[in-house]
Amino acid sequence: MAASAAAGEPLPALAVALIRFARLTLAVALALTLAPTLAPARASAEVRGLAAQRYPADAVGSTAAVALGERVFADVRLSGDGTMSCATCHDPERRFSEARARSMGAAGALLEFNAPSLVNSGYAASFGWSAPGLATLEASIRRPLLAPAELGSDARALGTLWRDPEIRAATQRAFPGSDGLYLDTVVAALASYVRSLVDNDGPLARYLYDDEPLPDAAARGLRLFVSPRLDCSRCHRGPLLSGPIVTTSRAVPPRFYRTGVGDVDVAFRAPSLLFVAHTAPYMHDGSLERLEDVVAFYARGGGADSELQPFVLTASERADLLAFLRIL
Repeated sequence: MAASAAAGEPLPALAVALIRFARLTLAVALALTLAPTLAPARASAEVRGLAAQRYPADAVGSTAAVALGERVFADVRLSGDGTMSCATCHDPERRFSEARARSMGAAGALLEFNAPSLVNSGYAASFGWSAPGLATLEASIRRPLLAPAELGSDARALGTLWRDPEIRAATQRAFPGSDGLYLDTVVAALASYVRSLVDNDGPLARYLYDDEPLPDAAARGLRLFVSPRLDCSRCHRGPLLSGPIVTTSRAVPPRFYRTGVGDVDVAFRAPSLLFVAHTAPYMHDGSLERLEDVVAFYARGGGADSELQPFVLTASERADLLAFLRIL
């Protein structure tokens, strides 16, 4: 080897080969760990690595419906008291999540949960934090839309929107022949808009599908994330690093996990970790302010009655795991 190095040939080639092999090995390990939701890398999909979202038979999904949904999503006139919109809790500037620990509803009512990001949520197998029966996007939109403590929309609010010439024109483009703005119309338009909120072109996707290397610390953090010792990918799986998802090629029943957040004996779904650095605070109740707090919570094995197992991280391992989470 010393003679070869002096000759100036094999070592650079060997180094390149070893780096490629190490990256390939990690990619294969990641794919195997996340296998239940990984699709062929170049499949025609709305999100890279996945088949297309599964739409209900009566879903609209047209460009005009998406445009109407986007307009209504941000309009405070949709709420019963005219003070808040969907965007009040699902802020587009925060990847459609919120800065509050817990959402504030109509008339200032403090709600039970933090509003999670809506990005890629059209793929979810269930909606809400702990609602196994909330299995469609449309149902998840209808519930807060009508709940008096949340948006509290009603016929009067829809009538106000319909009298707006721009809203009326947008409705008739999306739903030709409409003679009013009705609840089912609004739900269909909002669902069309939310399904359009897809994004999976971050560093992890480029690593998996474009052979683009991760920063060294993030690559080490990825190895920790998928390792049996931490077992993060037991709950956060697939290209979205989330709980079960539904596509046109597969339907997976929802799963919920007891993490003991707030020491409550309730099982919650695992949200996507994509863009997690931009969606603080964390957990269903927004009780953990920083990613450092989340890692510490899971390292302890969660709260009371948790199904999680504790683990130990060195200071450098903790930094690497955080580096991985921050590039998602």
